[in-house]
Amino acid sequence: MPILDIIGQEQAIGRLERARRMERVPHGYIFSGPEGVGKATLATQWARLQFCSSPVTRPVDPGHYQCDSIRDACGECKDCHLVQSQTHPDLHFIDRDLGRFTSGTARSRQLLTLPIDVIREFVIEPAGGFPTRGRAKVFIIDEAHTMARPAQNALLKTLEEPPPGTFLILCTSRADLLLKTIHSRTQIVRFKTLPNEFVLAQLQSRNIPNEQALFWTHFCNGRLGIALTLAQLDFFDQMQALLNALASLGYRNMLDVAQLMVDSAKHFSQEYLKHNSKHSASDATRMGYQLFIQLYCWAFQMAIYSHSGWNSAEMPSGKPIAVLARKYDPLMCARAIQISARTESALTTNANPSLLFESLLLDYIELQMGS
Repeated sequence: MPILDIIGQEQAIGRLERARRMERVPHGYIFSGPEGVGKATLATQWARLQFCSSPVTRPVDPGHYQCDSIRDACGECKDCHLVQSQTHPDLHFIDRDLGRFTSGTARSRQLLTLPIDVIREFVIEPAGGFPTRGRAKVFIIDEAHTMARPAQNALLKTLEEPPPGTFLILCTSRADLLLKTIHSRTQIVRFKTLPNEFVLAQLQSRNIPNEQALFWTHFCNGRLGIALTLAQLDFFDQMQALLNALASLGYRNMLDVAQLMVDSAKHFSQEYLKHNSKHSASDATRMGYQLFIQLYCWAFQMAIYSHSGWNSAEMPSGKPIAVLARKYDPLMCARAIQISARTESALTTNANPSLLFESLLLDYIELQMGS
C-alpha cells in the first residue's frame, strides 16, 4: 500500500519526510499513540521505503503534511514485494510471542512482558550483521512498553551505536513506561486517533451490519485496527450480554456476572485464535479479560455523557447505558472508571481473574449503594 493510504496520520508522515529531506534520519524512533491507529503499518511502509530500489515522489497537500511531496516506495520492485508478503529478510517484527522460540527460559512461562531473551536473540544479535539485500535492516518492536527493564537496558547499546543502515522503531501505546535512557537515544513520533466517521465507513465497507459497525466505532474511539479486529469476531452479542449484565448488577447476581466474564473471555480466546493463530491461548484469554473491563469503563463513560444531556437512545447499546445513568451519578461513574483502570492494571500480573472480577463488581455495587 502507498504510504499516503495511511489515513489520519499526516503529521507523523510529514515528520518522517522532513527528517529524510534534512538527512537527519535517526537510527531509533518511538512511534507513540493509541493501539490500532496505524503505528505498525506506518513503520512497515517506512521500512519498505528504506529497502526500495526505485522510490517515487508523490505530491501532497502542504496544509496537511507541512511539505509539498512525500517520498514513497514504488510498490513494484522485488524488495517492495518481499515486504508486502512479509518475507523480507532485513525486516524484523519483534513481539512477546517470539519468547516461545528463544533458546532461553522465556518459552516456559506466560509472557506478560517482552523478555531479554527475545531482545538479545532477535534484535541485538542480528543487528550486528550486514543486511542480506545490502540496503538496510529495520527492527519493529511491537508493544515496546512491555519490554522488561533488563530487556530495555540490553537494547541501549544498539540504540546508541547501531551498525550502519540499522534502524529500530519502537511502537507503543505507553511511551511513559520506556526508560528515560531509551527516550534520550530515540526520536518520538506521535500518532492520534482517527475520525469516527472514517472508522465507521471502513467497517461498513466490509459489510459489517450497521448496528454492529456503530457500536464498534464508538467503543473503539478512533482505533481502526482494534475496531476491524473486533468486528471480524463473532462477539457482538456477547458484548451486549455483558453490558446488560452490568446494568442489572446486584448482590444476588454478582458471582454469576463474574463467571460470565470469565466464560466470555474463554469464548473470546477461541474466536480470536481462529484469526490470529500465532498468539497463545493464555494471551488471547487475557486480552478478553482486558476487553471486558474496557467495555465497562466505556459504559460508565457513556453514562456520564448521558448525564450531560446526550440522549441515551441515540447511543450504541442505549438501553443498558440509560439504566446505568439512573443508578450512578457522574461522580460515581468517574469513580467506577478509576476502579476499572486499577483492575485492568492488575491483570498484567498473575492475579486470579475470577477474584479480580468479583472484587471489581462488588466495588461497583457498593458505589451504587453509597458505601
